[in-house]
Amino acid sequence: MSLHPDLGGVVEHRTIATNGIELHVTLAGPDDGELVVLQHGWPECWFSWRHQLVALAEAGYRVVAPDGRGYGTSSTPSEIERYTVLDVVGDLVGLVSALDRTSCTLVGHDWGALVTWPAALLRPDVFTAVCGMSVPYGPGFRFGQIEMPPTEVLSMVSGELFHYMLIFQELDAHEDLAANAEAVLRNLYTDPGATGAMAGVQADRLSEALGEPPTTTPDWLSEDDLAVVLDTFRHSGFEGGINWYRTLARSYRLLSAWRDVPISVPAAFVAGALDGVVAATQADIDRHGETCLDHRGNHLVEGRGHWVQQEAPDEVNELLLSFLDGL
Repeated sequence: MSLHPDLGGVVEHRTIATNGIELHVTLAGPDDGELVVLQHGWPECWFSWRHQLVALAEAGYRVVAPDGRGYGTSSTPSEIERYTVLDVVGDLVGLVSALDRTSCTLVGHDWGALVTWPAALLRPDVFTAVCGMSVPYGPGFRFGQIEMPPTEVLSMVSGELFHYMLIFQELDAHEDLAANAEAVLRNLYTDPGATGAMAGVQADRLSEALGEPPTTTPDWLSEDDLAVVLDTFRHSGFEGGINWYRTLARSYRLLSAWRDVPISVPAAFVAGALDGVVAATQADIDRHGETCLDHRGNHLVEGRGHWVQQEAPDEVNELLLSFLDGL
């Protein structure tokens, strides 16, 4: 199974130098189309945007989906401190410039959303419109509007019970994921709420918390689709991806100057109604009318969960195109 399928000849793959590293990027659509950058989350890669790459390209947009630093065949810096939000935003600024553009619309899912919101704060001249998926805007990189680093919030809420973001702070956590890659991915992608690792269980590792994996994939994810993602993580390992989690506290401190700054560019939010993150962050979602000065709506897709752009591609593509066409 190829790490870089061309989706029937619709996309091309390149390696682009940016911000001192190299990113593998997938491109589609006409060269002169308005630029849209799609940033994935965890545990994902560019392939999670396969449906959007095709639909947006067919609509005339120039679409780019990078593998973030530490993912796929992109560079994987060895130092944990090189995975902060500022580093990843810098990667995306450099990517836009390397494509000979000055601005784009940025769309991010999961961790990609956690990058998308501050990107609009830090460089509104580059990211002139944003859409976050599954994770709403928490000003200043806060969780639940609580004035402390996210890891401390999670420790306070979880107590002695398991939480995967806290387990990821342990320096050998990626070894468990690598040893149980297929079981972990099957479990996470089958859970519409993506809450299996946050269910308050007693466990020492993510694979233990998730338990035995299902024998089949959900209706929106074929075995061939899963194989692309699995092969991607077998190639890259998991350490780079979870280093993004290991810089949560550092990113919180780095963004302290933007603690209560609203987003000024057009902004929209999309999520699955069954997403466990939605239930946990409803207060932040409800505040989007205040924290985003040009809010274009909160859109919940009924019957779908955390992997919304893969679970409901037709609905998400329609929402994205409506947002893009209205800019």
